[in-house]
Amino acid sequence: MKGKYKSLTRDELQIEDMEVADDLNSVDSQIALLIDAEERFGVDLSDDSARIMFYAIYSPTENSVSFDIYVSKTDGCENIEYDPTESEKELVISMMESYCQSNNNCSITELLQQYNKEELPTGEMTL
Repeated sequence: MKGKYKSLTRDELQIEDMEVADDLNSVDSQIALLIDAEERFGVDLSDDSARIMFYAIYSPTENSVSFDIYVSKTDGCENIEYDPTESEKELVISMMESYCQSNNNCSITELLQQYNKEELPTGEMTL
């Protein structure tokens, strides 16, 4: 979903949570959208139970980031296709790195190295 919209900015996103992924080589972040998601992504959130979930998955070893966007409603969950711009990718990586520094006093790469070194059990570990 590129085109008529400008790239997302730091003021429109907020990292809410970060977890080390099961593969111990990437991190997953839940991101709050501080914009009108209905307008931006063309989704209907009028159902009282509807909510949008935005996740970023970052692998520093592969220098890749991908976005997963879902709309959850009482009748199921829908995946929204979104092709982020390069500036959005760079922004989200920067925000994820800042979040990791603030919460763990290390970079994401260092955090993943610690997890791999310690071979901690995988699962729902919130950072």
